[in-house]
Amino acid sequence: MKIFINHLLALVFVFSVHNVFADNAISGFENIPFGAPLEVVQKEILKKGMTQTGLVKEEDGYHIVQASRGDKWNKSTLTFIIDKKSDQLGLVIEDFTELLSDKALIKQMTDQYGKPLGEKATETLFEKIKAGLPADVERITVWADKQDRFVRVLYFGSHVAVEYLDTNIL
Repeated sequence: MKIFINHLLALVFVFSVHNVFADNAISGFENIPFGAPLEVVQKEILKKGMTQTGLVKEEDGYHIVQASRGDKWNKSTLTFIIDKKSDQLGLVIEDFTELLSDKALIKQMTDQYGKPLGEKATETLFEKIKAGLPADVERITVWADKQDRFVRVLYFGSHVAVEYLDTNIL
């Protein structure tokens, strides 16, 4: 959890210097908005046909809810992180362990948020945060809005993870 928080300053710096923001606000994960309480997150997981995997965990002041979704061709695991003190959803991580190509994913994100951060700004950001990332992250693609909310695609050697983050909550 601390890894994500430690990168916030780097994200804010890069976006303020390069002044590149998503065309549309980043409001959360699909229809589960940032700020949603734990109870709402759990209900929405069921409504969306996801399966909650295990009990809600509590760690470092956060509620952590694990879920999975998809069919045999497009599976993902999700982690919803809710600030325990405020009872607000602030981070969602979707991990695609069997994604063969990121083209459809990037197209969907671009259709929804506009163009991602440019190449130079992405390189600057990646250099600032890579020490705190897992060692096998090869590259990133990032979108941000003016409310300090981010979508970050992390490329690993064997899979892709997408993070939806509201820095005002976490």
